[in-house]
Amino acid sequence: MINEFYSTVLSVLNHKQMGKITPNELNSMLSQVLNKNYSELFSDFRNSTAKKAKLRDSTNYANENFNLKQVIEFYVKEETIELVGGKLIIPEDTYLLQSIFDEKSQYEKVDMKVFNMLTRLQRYNPTECSPIYTFNDNKLKVYPAKEELDITYFRKIKPPKWTYEIVGSTEVFNADAPDFQDIDMHEMMIGKIFSDFMFMCGVNLQMQEVQQYAMQLKQEEEINKQ
Repeated sequence: MINEFYSTVLSVLNHKQMGKITPNELNSMLSQVLNKNYSELFSDFRNSTAKKAKLRDSTNYANENFNLKQVIEFYVKEETIELVGGKLIIPEDTYLLQSIFDEKSQYEKVDMKVFNMLTRLQRYNPTECSPIYTFNDNKLKVYPAKEELDITYFRKIKPPKWTYEIVGSTEVFNADAPDFQDIDMHEMMIGKIFSDFMFMCGVNLQMQEVQQYAMQLKQEEEINKQ
């Protein structure tokens, strides 16, 4: 997808007589756009949930809340974490924790103040039936302590990288490079990502143009997969 994306961007910029952007500029700008849209997904989902609660959301294929949930779940991962050196090691790609389980129970999230109070006052100590956890400064604490836990979390966006090799004086796309990374996004985000990227380039596309380019990107990717 990233090669088709880059080609389309260059085509639009050329059509608008606005020059071109380099691969490094593409990678940097695209990373910013992806992270911006990723963070906005959660606020958009919260707003759509509020609309749904007020019976203002559409149904079936136009159900915004249901569709956004699928987009967000594209970034959900499950991992088993272990106690190492007295600490529970969280995966490096953790963006937001969603849930924590042991073999019997789900852990309840509490803030640090409550966690410290409940674990220090013996008569309030959580039990294995009602365990708790707190997550601060990328450090996870649980009570009662466990050697191993299963977590579900939202992972970070993988930084995109259009990789290439120089042939003559031309940059030629190389998807086999070890540091290659395609665009890390759900297909439903293509139009929004492309629109925001072009806006960063100084091009304000109309909705019809965005839909046209998004469809073109999907078609080109399908052709290149064959």
